[in-house]
Amino acid sequence: MNVSKPLVYTLALLLVLIVVITLVKFQEYKESLVIKTKKTTELNTIHPIPIQKIYINRIITIENYFDFIDSLVKASDTFLNYPLSEHVLVRANPWIIDTLSNTDYYTMMKKDSFVYD
Repeated sequence: MNVSKPLVYTLALLLVLIVVITLVKFQEYKESLVIKTKKTTELNTIHPIPIQKIYINRIITIENYFDFIDSLVKASDTFLNYPLSEHVLVRANPWIIDTLSNTDYYTMMKKDSFVYD
């Protein structure tokens, strides 16, 4: 196969340009990962989120649990300086899940207790 020299030079130049552009983009990607990691580390170590305790002095029944959690999040979100959600609240208080799991139908039946609703 007989290929002209200008075509070979053009193809070689295109190949070199593709390699250079790929290397430059890869370097930019690596630098962006370092910057993202650095920002995340700075946020976690320099500015920890303060935790405020709220004490509840009444019994919350299962029937009222979801409404209570929603109202607690809505009321607390206005005066806290960090976003609060039901998920964050329950993750910070693992005893809530333990207490709810004890109300499971099969767990209650083992204790000879039947909860209708």
